[in-house]
Amino acid sequence: PAATTDDPITRTLTFAWYRDAFRINYNLAIFVAIFGGVLLGITSRWIARYFSPRAWALPVVAVLVVASLFPVGAAEALRTNRDRISTWYDLEAPVHTEELLAFDFMREHSRPGQAVLNDGGVDGAGWMYALAGLNAVFSVLPGSSRSWSERLYLRDHVGQLGDDARADALVRRFRVRFVYFTERTMPMIGRHVFTLSGLRSAPHLTEVFNRGGVYVFAVDPALRR
Repeated sequence: PAATTDDPITRTLTFAWYRDAFRINYNLAIFVAIFGGVLLGITSRWIARYFSPRAWALPVVAVLVVASLFPVGAAEALRTNRDRISTWYDLEAPVHTEELLAFDFMREHSRPGQAVLNDGGVDGAGWMYALAGLNAVFSVLPGSSRSWSERLYLRDHVGQLGDDARADALVRRFRVRFVYFTERTMPMIGRHVFTLSGLRSAPHLTEVFNRGGVYVFAVDPALRR
């Protein structure tokens, strides 16, 4: 229900991250064995009820034999499905080793209360709080409309830092220490607003981390005072 409902109670008790159906579909796999066991139990009970003791013995044995042999016959399919799920988890995972290294780098070089400017919600930057205790300018929830519009403005004008008084003020307001960029995006979410060339050409950003398509830029300390 958390994937589809707009009920205010459900929204209060669940995280927005899991209210998208495709994020919880894999959890359905754990119910297959349960439903299979329930079906087997119902079938056996039905046979026992509508046939004489001698007549229902053979069907029940046949059902039990088939049920016991099913895992053997389906072993290859089960292995293939497991490998497929594992592969897709790896391909769709928003955070890989390179992102974790970037998170660790920023955590080690940040002070309490400082933030990281990320590229909206198109990548796995939202995980940096859970994994490294870092504050992303764009988290899961937008907050107030004014705050959200200011965050969007800062993201869209990060290349004009030093020449845009409003963007400079927002850097200080949100206490932005780093700008984070990864080439990896989350499936079906959107495209980057940041470009690597744009960040590298920004005069008040300094590239301080580069690993496997993940980049971290430090904001000029003069702009953060």
